[in-house]
Amino acid sequence: MLKKQLLVFLILMFSIATIVLANEAYSGDWKNRAIKKTIENRYHHLGDFYIGDFVIPEPEGTYWEKSFWLRKSVLNYKKIAFIKFIAHHIDFSDLIVNGHRITLNSVEESNIQNFFVYIIPIPFEILLQGENIIGIETNRWDTGNYDDIEFGQLEIWFQ
Repeated sequence: MLKKQLLVFLILMFSIATIVLANEAYSGDWKNRAIKKTIENRYHHLGDFYIGDFVIPEPEGTYWEKSFWLRKSVLNYKKIAFIKFIAHHIDFSDLIVNGHRITLNSVEESNIQNFFVYIIPIPFEILLQGENIIGIETNRWDTGNYDDIEFGQLEIWFQ
C-alpha cells in the first residue's frame, strides 16, 4: 500500500514539474523566464535645486547609494543582468555598480507620467555573490550646477 502511494505521489510530482518546465520553455515573454530583485521602491531627487514638479521637490544631495545581496544560485543560473528603473530628467548622470561606472545612454522603454523606464545592461562579471553596491550620481553642467534628476522603482533583473 505504501509503495503504491509513493508511486502515485512521484508520478504526480513528475507531471507537475513537466508542466511547469514546458510552460517556461515555450513562453515568449522574457519576464516569465527572468528573476527580478527589487533594490529600491522609493523615489529620490538628486541635484542642487528645489524643483516643484518633482515627486520629491527637495534634493537629497548629488549621490545616492544602496547595497543589495545576491545569492550564488542566481549568479550560477542566470547569465544576463540589467538594471531597470524609472527616472525624470536623468540626462547627465552615471550608474555605479560595485565601483564600475556605467553611462546612462540607455534605451527608454516607455513614458509614464513624465518618467521614462530605463533598462541598463550590467556586465555580469562585476556582480558579486553576497553584498553589492549600486549608486547613482548626478554630474555638473558647464554652468557649475548639478543636473537635477529624480528616479525610483529600481530593480535588477536576471535572465
